[in-house]
Amino acid sequence: MIDNFKLIKSLLTFPNDDIYYHLQILRRGKDHPDLPAANRVIKPYFICNLEGLDYIEDEVKKLCEFFGARAYINLAPKSIKKTTMLQLKYLAERAYIGDYKKIWKSWNTCAGEIKGEEPRWIVDIDAKTYDEIFYIPKISREISDFINYKCDPIRVINGQNIPKVVTDIPTKSGIHLITTPFNLQQFKEKYPDIDVHKNNPTILYIP
Repeated sequence: MIDNFKLIKSLLTFPNDDIYYHLQILRRGKDHPDLPAANRVIKPYFICNLEGLDYIEDEVKKLCEFFGARAYINLAPKSIKKTTMLQLKYLAERAYIGDYKKIWKSWNTCAGEIKGEEPRWIVDIDAKTYDEIFYIPKISREISDFINYKCDPIRVINGQNIPKVVTDIPTKSGIHLITTPFNLQQFKEKYPDIDVHKNNPTILYIP
């Protein structure tokens, strides 16, 4: 079981009423090869305050357990206004071509597409074998140091380096490093096999 509710709650900020975080319960196709559908969104949530996350925690966990699903959350805060404007564009385009199927899912679709107000990237460090799991903490520290001290931009205030790695999130087979943007070319030259995701969610809960 992976339960990151407490950790992730400490990372959420709401500087104004326009901010929300996009959370989804997703049943993955590769976890259920006997079912006909591939990935299926069981239920989306839009978190507008910390109390909102507390309120749904028990429900999210029970739904994940019932459906054999996972809960994911995008740690880049998103704008309600910008998502609304994108939804209006999406609705107009769908209506223009006469496609009204699944139109009720438009907000969740737009929430998945819209970029965050403060970008948060994910460096996906995965163990390929069982033995590699034991080396994940060491590898993640090495990669964190490289991102913080070797990748542009290097920001120093009052003699202190401002780290780009915000935190690390435990996953089923490794760690997600949550970062602010950095020089991806420099990173890929050093770690060509490590995936970096620019608008993806991280793990909130796995039963």
